[in-house]
Amino acid sequence: MKRAGVVLVIVLSALMLGCIEKEKPSLPSNSSVNATILKINDHYKLFVSITLPNPCHKIVYRGFKVYQNEIYIDFQYTPPQSNACVQVTDVYGKMFDLGNFSKGDYEIYIRINGKTAKTLKFKIE
Repeated sequence: MKRAGVVLVIVLSALMLGCIEKEKPSLPSNSSVNATILKINDHYKLFVSITLPNPCHKIVYRGFKVYQNEIYIDFQYTPPQSNACVQVTDVYGKMFDLGNFSKGDYEIYIRINGKTAKTLKFKIE
């Protein structure tokens, strides 16, 4: 009877592990996220650069959403699958066309794996 109980506990544990969402990886501490807002003839652009420890770390752009005066830019980060990688800093860069804005206060949230990595606030007068 004890053996059946142990098997049941193992089966239930395995089922629960499949149901629990794993925490998404965050950028390594020696990474950085930078952003610059450019204004060209009343038209705004945003340049985002993400510095990674080496080319085996991967960043993928996932989407751009605007909610009133808030802009969300999402990326997915994946750590390397192996420790064997060329040890040279890798920079990922992407330019976003934000368009025209009316007067007001705005915030841009750059998120990596759902967590805010950088926030920029700017004002249009």
